[in-house]
Amino acid sequence: MTYEQAVNYLYESAPLFQNIGAGAYKEGLSNTQLLDEHFHHPHRHYATIHVAGTNGKGSVSHTLAAILQSQGMKVGLYTSPHLTDFRERIRVNGQMMPKQRVVDFVEQERSFFEPLHPSFFELTTALAFKFFEEQGVDIAVIEVGLGGRLDCTNIIQPLVSIITNISFDHIQFLGNTLEKIAGEKAGIIKHGIPAVVGESGSESVADVFREKAASVGTSLTFADRQSEVLDFTLTPGKGYTYHFRNGSYWSPGRRHMKDLWNTIQIIFAAIGGWLGWFLGGSDGLLYALIAFAMIDYITGIMCAIYDKNLSSSVGFKGICKKVLIFAFVGIAHILDLHVIGTGSVLRTAIIFFYISNEGV
Repeated sequence: MTYEQAVNYLYESAPLFQNIGAGAYKEGLSNTQLLDEHFHHPHRHYATIHVAGTNGKGSVSHTLAAILQSQGMKVGLYTSPHLTDFRERIRVNGQMMPKQRVVDFVEQERSFFEPLHPSFFELTTALAFKFFEEQGVDIAVIEVGLGGRLDCTNIIQPLVSIITNISFDHIQFLGNTLEKIAGEKAGIIKHGIPAVVGESGSESVADVFREKAASVGTSLTFADRQSEVLDFTLTPGKGYTYHFRNGSYWSPGRRHMKDLWNTIQIIFAAIGGWLGWFLGGSDGLLYALIAFAMIDYITGIMCAIYDKNLSSSVGFKGICKKVLIFAFVGIAHILDLHVIGTGSVLRTAIIFFYISNEGV
């Protein structure tokens, strides 16, 4: 069998949507799941990104694949339809799959899939997933064929689900309102997998996505409601500068934020010690700890805005840590006043800073 004969066989034996339209549409994932089991779930052996939407999903898929490849990854790309050659649909690092692989697929697997009467897209999806596994890709960008919820690509568990936009398309299958179409495309949103919608559209359409994300327990981002990053620069020793349409924003690196966090702790440690000395006695210590707790918690949140790993002030673990720290501060202060006989601001501050950074 030649390559041309193999491709013609696929066209003639399996209905092709772009040729015969509605007659090629098969609702449900039963064939897809049988094919997937037959090939031992190849898509589970590499990471994926799922891209749906009415317009722009092909451009988004190609752009993502190019970005990932530029970072040294081996990238599979599955898109449709093709323009001149069937193999345009299935690429690895921009290169179309070999003609012989298409021939081998038909010759070796036709005895299995012929009784299923699969659609053209069901077969090509199975071929793509298997080929990406054989090629050892690091990640594959998978474009939805039609809709989302019942599309045969919707068996993957991607790193992120992307929906470019919603407008009227294939209303005989997806519904005659934008909300119904959005509901079908939102079907690719899965539990625990972040979802991104490029154009949120009307609030009623946006609500469809919000409700779906909430029902499956995942995060949802509307890209058109975020600040658009046009470019960024990295200055060694200073951090990143992000350039937006309305100006620039400097984001310090982790080391700089760590230094800032330590400096803030030193300053407020000294303030806490001074308050304890100035007010005096157990009441003074209590006031100092309350003030210290409020200031320290606020600064912790401020730093966590930049990097949640820089501060442990937020959360149960952080609260437990602060309780221990305050207990140690209290002991140190009482020792200063009643054992050593002096309210040493410096000693209290140094003890607090050491315990908060090293001892707990």
